[in-house]
Amino acid sequence: MESQGQQLGIEAALWDTANSLRGTVASSEYKNIVLGILFIKYLFDSKSQGGKLGFPKVDGIKWEDFVTASRSKKPPQALDKLVQDIEDQNPHLKNTFPRFSQFEGLKAETLQKLIETISPINLSTAKENGKDILSRTYEYFLTKFAAAEGRLGGEFYTPRSIVNLMVDLLQPFKGTLYDPACGTGGLFVQAKSSSESTGGNFSKIKVIGQESNPMTWRLAKLNLALHQIDFDLGNSWGDTFSEDKHSELKADFILTNPPFGKGTEWPREALALDPRWEYGLPPENPSNYAWLQHYVARLSENGVAVAVMPNGTLTSRGAEGQIRRALIEADLVECVISLPNQLFYSTPIPVCLWILNKNKKSGPKRRNRKAEVLLIDGRNLGHMTSKVHRDLSLADMKLIVDTYHSWQGRMGDEYELDGHLAAVVSIQDFATKEFSLNPSEYVSTDSEIDVKTGLKNSKSKLTVVASTTKDVNTIHERVLNSFNSGKMELLESKANLKTWREIKLKDVAKIVGGGTPDTKKKSNFGEAIPWITPRDMASHVGREIYNGERFLSPEGLASSGAKLLPKGSVLISSRAPIGLVALAGQDMATNQGVRSLILNEDQDPRFWFYLMKSSYKQLDAAGNGTTFRELRGSTMQEMTFRIPDLKTQIEIADYLNDLQLAADMSHKLATEVDLFMKEAAPMLVRSLVVPAN
Repeated sequence: MESQGQQLGIEAALWDTANSLRGTVASSEYKNIVLGILFIKYLFDSKSQGGKLGFPKVDGIKWEDFVTASRSKKPPQALDKLVQDIEDQNPHLKNTFPRFSQFEGLKAETLQKLIETISPINLSTAKENGKDILSRTYEYFLTKFAAAEGRLGGEFYTPRSIVNLMVDLLQPFKGTLYDPACGTGGLFVQAKSSSESTGGNFSKIKVIGQESNPMTWRLAKLNLALHQIDFDLGNSWGDTFSEDKHSELKADFILTNPPFGKGTEWPREALALDPRWEYGLPPENPSNYAWLQHYVARLSENGVAVAVMPNGTLTSRGAEGQIRRALIEADLVECVISLPNQLFYSTPIPVCLWILNKNKKSGPKRRNRKAEVLLIDGRNLGHMTSKVHRDLSLADMKLIVDTYHSWQGRMGDEYELDGHLAAVVSIQDFATKEFSLNPSEYVSTDSEIDVKTGLKNSKSKLTVVASTTKDVNTIHERVLNSFNSGKMELLESKANLKTWREIKLKDVAKIVGGGTPDTKKKSNFGEAIPWITPRDMASHVGREIYNGERFLSPEGLASSGAKLLPKGSVLISSRAPIGLVALAGQDMATNQGVRSLILNEDQDPRFWFYLMKSSYKQLDAAGNGTTFRELRGSTMQEMTFRIPDLKTQIEIADYLNDLQLAADMSHKLATEVDLFMKEAAPMLVRSLVVPAN
């Protein structure tokens, strides 16, 4: 039987093969080789399935030609000729695919191995969790590189929650969408996904972008072509300041996360007279205010821009302070949102979102906001997913988006703001604070919140508790109905151990140990690969575990001796405490204190989670040693269990899943009630206290 590891191992196998290139090709280049070949394979697989409207042409060429070329005397040169044939048929993909002969140190046998690894996979039909394998692998690679390189081969990587927030704020569903620092095109792809999820038609959007890094520019073209997005990224890569590919553009929307902060110089002296600096000549380093003025210059008369910027742009003085004042007085700043720190893989510094708007007059579903700026203080939002990384929840994003849209007038002319979260400031009032745009200087403190706002905040938090209570009651009722419907009796009839087969663990799963890289080498750790330890498992609640306290970089994983475990692997702590169990909620690795089961395809991971969880005494008893006890892999291989067929495993797991969900929901309810008592209840009491005259 094909194992789950093999099933999900399409990405893992490709990742391992890509890593094998790292010895001879720079890490910043090899992803372009791998993803380029993946996309080429996808073209041929798609063609064999009938192709798609507007899809690139590959007439007169077969994938087998690439296989043959990889086995020739000079594989790089033979492959380059085939790639040139594809680009000749598709002018919009000119200079997109890698030229293999240009990569110094790329060995012929390594190239052949890569193509042979990809060959058996039909990328046009293969699915994993509802997503085609190419998209999944593409995202997998880009995410892994994010922490390892900080920037994706030149791209300032934007976490998905920030991308979603920016798209929801802007809602760019019709017109021209521009990103002057587009990286691999992730913001464009998410904009399309968001549009289609709400029934929109992204074909009404014209995508325009620019990227300075040649490798990243190529990846962007492949990424957008993969998602069937019509695009114009210029005739080549180039610096947006000195080689503006779209100098005549007037965009309806700008959605961007540019390189910012110190070390992002731009050619100030050469471009000192450029007409883009209408509001003042920006400093050479950092380039923050050069970017902001570039957006203003490229917006249409009704255009709106959302951009990630460092918090320093809100309060900086000197030339930046003068430009900020000019932008405010020109009524171009519509909203500023300060975000919590630790959101980005590549920088720990806190960032904010600038929203620039060329037209703040009243219009369809817009009230007149002239001479007003909305400031949102989101520093206290988000939750820690590890000791070093924070993420925004759907509720956090909805709170910010609803606040902005409500103030704009999309829900009517009347609006109410949460005084803890946001404030509306007139242009005249900025002068009293040196034109600072820092929301914390304007948003009210606890003592300034009136009774009405206090009651509203308390009601909002209590509504969350009530909603969770309803969910808990629903799941409890479902469990009770299972008892009453005779489902329990049916399962009991199947739970006859005499009819179950006895197996050794090694017969149904591959048992994999973990590892630890050199902890003194900082490059071994990042945000790419969750790294689970017994300590993480001890503090974990629920079935699936997604992250631990630390993450490994690809380099750290390679040097640790640990394997990349596929989603669905059963994790078992093999050192004190022995017998803790969790399911891998995503691809991850573990240290040597955890052993994992990569189950065969005819086994249900959920069933094995519950079986191992109920066998903790047996697991603990199998531990070796006295002072230092450990459950060894060789011991686990010989452990025996009785198990039913796959169908019965699934039925049992489905029922136990309801019980697990009930337990998890009850824990969530207890947590939210505790949070309400700590935060909202005191606020409610303060709101009801009437100060003495």
